[in-house]
Amino acid sequence: SLYKTYINDLLQTLENHDIGTHIGDLYVATPTAADDVSVLSNEVDELQTMLDVTGSYANQERYTFNSSKSDSKFGKKK
Repeated sequence: SLYKTYINDLLQTLENHDIGTHIGDLYVATPTAADDVSVLSNEVDELQTMLDVTGSYANQERYTFNSSKSDSKFGKKK
């Protein structure tokens, strides 16, 4: 989709930082669907870094996030 072409630089930047969730060697920290992007991490500090990188990218590209459609959740490992 056109949106994924536009957002791909952000997704690649996050992957290049090597932060977020992996399954084995597979990077799975930024699943996307339509115009939605999720950022996944097992560590609070990594998640904050991912949000900071995403915010910087949005500022650079001059777009904003819809705060009414944004949410965060964190679960601890058992």
